[in-house]
Amino acid sequence: MTYHELPELLTIKQASQLINVHPNTLRNWEREGKIAAVRIGSRRDRRFHKVTLMSISQTPIIGAEFRQSQSYFFESQAS
Repeated sequence: MTYHELPELLTIKQASQLINVHPNTLRNWEREGKIAAVRIGSRRDRRFHKVTLMSISQTPIIGAEFRQSQSYFFESQAS
């Protein structure tokens, strides 16, 4: 399925596959206020806007721990 064929609101499964993260990551981000979700139905299921997800996936998210381990790896290789 291409980007244009996807609906505007995606299920948590579709959203997680689109940006290649675990569904629990999306749940955590929504709970922490990092991403907005639309709640629908009596079960209050999450739906995510396709446009929002694409803007997130184009911004690399690299934690401090990764940067430190990466610099350590390259420093040890140079020695």
